[in-house]
Order: sequence, then structure tokens, then C-alpha cells
Amino acid sequence: MAANRVSVVIADDQRLFAEALEAILSTDGRIDVVGRALDGRAAVELVREERPDVLVITPLIKLASRQPEFVKSAKALGIPVVYPVFSWDNLSTKGLVHVQPDAVLVWNDRQRTEAVEMHQVPDDRIVVTGASRFDEFFAMTPQTSRDEFCRLHQLDPVQPIVSYLCSSEFVAGHEFEFVQRWIGEIRRAPGGCARAAGRGSGRRACGGRTRCGIH
Repeated sequence: MAANRVSVVIADDQRLFAEALEAILSTDGRIDVVGRALDGRAAVELVREERPDVLVITPLIKLASRQPEFVKSAKALGIPVVYPVFSWDNLSTKGLVHVQPDAVLVWNDRQRTEAVEMHQVPDDRIVVTGASRFDEFFAMTPQTSRDEFCRLHQLDPVQPIVSYLCSSEFVAGHEFEFVQRWIGEIRRAPGGCARAAGRGSGRRACGGRTRCGIH
């Protein structure tokens, strides 16, 4: 292991979360992800073999998760455990932190309060880092110019553009209909603050249905 670099083992019983976390950590040149475990036994064996500087674990509070056992195993081996909160609502709408990690990385002061009041995490173990899961977006670059984007979607590049991203359909099943009504109200607003725009061609938003654009 090179000097001043940190070796990390990722323990997560959900492959999607583990892959997302590895992608985020791998963008930091100071970190070596030395392994990834998807169950408790693999986590223990990996930690014993690699002896990482830290075990990073998320989402931890998922209902019926086996991840608290990962935390117990790491603590028994003397490996510090860091828990980066994966999503904005994880601390308020999911399960509880049953085994306290050594550090909890939260998005903002609101999550700090939730960690202390709902999960009894000691305040001195909490660090406000921002939404770390989105760090990789800072490395992205535009794939097209604004003018070209507006031309493709029949938008006026001089006017401001409002982009509305829908939730999952199982969370808000009628959101698409709401957005359509919302767009209609904006277009009918006095003073001509919005004009009709072309419809986007994508079908990934709003439960797979074609999204609308306004400007």
C-alpha cells in the first residue's frame, strides 16, 4: 500500500449500492478499494485477509438488512467503520442504526439532527460532507452545447429552462398527470412568463412515459 493512501473494504448486501459506492470512492486518488463483500461471511473473510484501514458500509438501516453484523465483525477485528448516508430520506423513513459505526457521514445539518435524535448517534461521530453519492457528477462534462440541445428539443436557448425529474412510479403513481397540470398552469400564467415548448423524446422519466418540456 502506497504511503498516505487508504485501503477500503466495501460491505453491502445490495449489489447496486456496493457498485455505486465503489464508483464514488474510486474517483479519489487517495483511496484504494481492496475488496467488496455482499454478505457477512464474505465481509469477515475479506477484512481478515486485507486488513483495510476502514470498512465503509451503506445503507445500513435497510429493513431486515444483515449489515449490522458487518459492523460487529469489523469492530471485533479492530477495523474502524464509516457509514455514509446513501440517500436524503434514509435516516427518517427506513430502519434504525442498531450497531453504532465509528463515523457517520451526513448530507447536511438536518441529517445530523436525525442521526442524533432518531438513531442516538453521538454528535462527535457525525461529519457533514454534503451528498457524497453525487460527487462523481462533478467530473462530468457536457456532451453537447446548449444551442444544440435546444435545437433538438425545440427550445429557445435565450429563455430559462425548467427541468422536472419525476419520482419512482411506486412512490408517486400520479405524478405525471400532476406535472402535466402544473405545466398547463405555468403556460397560462399572466404576463407571458412561459411559452409552449416541444416535447422531449426521452421515455425514462415519469414511469417510462414521454416527458414534457417548458420554457
